[in-house]
Amino acid sequence: MIQRNIDSWRREDEELLECGSVAGMNFSAAMIASVLERNAEETEKRCFALASRGAVFRNEGTAEWPDGTVSAAFAFAHSLYHEVLYEQVPPGRRANLHRQIGRWLEQASGSAAATKASLLAFHFDAGRDYERAVSYLYAAAQGALHKNAHREAASHLRRALELIEKLPRTPEREFREFTVLSLLAPTLITIEGFSAPDADRHFKRARELGRNLGNRADLYP
Repeated sequence: MIQRNIDSWRREDEELLECGSVAGMNFSAAMIASVLERNAEETEKRCFALASRGAVFRNEGTAEWPDGTVSAAFAFAHSLYHEVLYEQVPPGRRANLHRQIGRWLEQASGSAAATKASLLAFHFDAGRDYERAVSYLYAAAQGALHKNAHREAASHLRRALELIEKLPRTPEREFREFTVLSLLAPTLITIEGFSAPDADRHFKRARELGRNLGNRADLYP
């Protein structure tokens, strides 16, 4: 039934909904217009027209962003619509859309980008922008620690370590690994206790990196 609906849409609507599915269960018309390089007002009108049918997604009011952007917000009516649309986006296009959505969110969020660190990390990770993804995973881990969500923080930091392996071998990469390990090791001690084997391994690696980088003050912890 969902596939029949997709096949009946105009190509411009299909692209709009594809982009919305990459954004997530919720999206704004302004984001879609920017990513697809379309007129913002026309895109918003088209979204309202599609939402009025009530089958695929619905209007969710207004979304406002720190940079002053104001736009209509929408949400998929059911996760199945979101999943089917998302899976039909070709991998290369999907990665490109994730990357563009991440950059739009980053710009629209301005100085408040850190509050959306987990979402930004997700889009940049899926968009293969690993440097940005690592930065936002680290910020998301810091935010989680402020809420005493240590397991969530450890999950973000472990993913950051995986992505660091994909970066070119440079002093900047070593510094990123050093900062991530320096936060992950004590986080694991909080979760597992002082006998945590991974914490010991991460501390030793962080010490090695810190000596290479000459970060004597940062080595103290």
